[in-house]
Amino acid sequence: MLDLYRWHLRVRRMNNPGAIAVTFFFLFAPPTFLPAGDQVHTLTGHGSPVMALACTRDSRYILSAGRGQVIQWNVRNGSRVFTLVHPRWALSIAVAPDGSEFATGSDDGLIRIWRLDNGGLLRTLEGHKGLVVALAFSDDGTTLASAGFDSVVGIWDVAGAKAVRFLRGHAGEVNGVLFSSTGDTVFTCSADGTTRLWNTHDGVLLKVFRGHSDSVRGVAYSRRGNMLATCSNDSTVRLWDVQNGECLRILRGHSDAVSAVAFSPDGRFLVSAGSDRTVRVWRVDTGETERVLRGHGDWIRPLLITRDGNHIVTGASDATVMVWRRPW
Repeated sequence: MLDLYRWHLRVRRMNNPGAIAVTFFFLFAPPTFLPAGDQVHTLTGHGSPVMALACTRDSRYILSAGRGQVIQWNVRNGSRVFTLVHPRWALSIAVAPDGSEFATGSDDGLIRIWRLDNGGLLRTLEGHKGLVVALAFSDDGTTLASAGFDSVVGIWDVAGAKAVRFLRGHAGEVNGVLFSSTGDTVFTCSADGTTRLWNTHDGVLLKVFRGHSDSVRGVAYSRRGNMLATCSNDSTVRLWDVQNGECLRILRGHSDAVSAVAFSPDGRFLVSAGSDRTVRVWRVDTGETERVLRGHGDWIRPLLITRDGNHIVTGASDATVMVWRRPW
């Protein structure tokens, strides 16, 4: 079986791997070797890549999104709470701060607002002209930000189910969106290699962070030190001073594209994950690698840290969600 998996890896490097290689990947996954105590749960239920993750504010539940479904999981015991049948692909997901609703973005360009308790569809937001790949609620839950492959960032009135404004300026698809702590500004990152800071009230572009040499895939913000983290297809993670826009540190260690980043709640650690199938934990003050977690069999896409800081959660193209015990 392991030999078949190695054969699969060789085939995937060819220009045209073909359907047979994909079939072998799903049938013959490699064995997983993990240091004791790292991994808490491996959650299976998706039949395709896990595209997005979200966590409730009380850290009791996580939601994972993929092709045709959204699954809610109990973090403590790894049990499945419910499965929502979703039209087409659910590419992005965000939970409202009060835990009553969650939003999904899809490849049909629509944003859907659902009840968290029973999965009932509440509202549908229209405005994007392409895949909606990132969503974020403001801290008060009244505003939703969205981003997608149409290079546009949407700012939405959640209760009124209407667009407040659309932010334009990125020269490529927008891969990530994130509110600042005040909700007055929003960070976005794009395939154009930049990360931008916008005023949500008037749409004014306040700052542009430049430095990555390839598409910027993810963005995270820490109130501690007013610091921003970005990750890119250039295999690096960068830390930025939000006040002056300067790059504070470049973190190197990943061997391929980095898909997602997240700060620990106290801001002392940063977690990143990507195409090299590793989860790296960094010390923010020194930029040194604290820990490397391994277990996924393919490209890791979304990543989050539960709000209580006790768990790291990752989703991957191997169709699994992994819950890890915090290593700090």
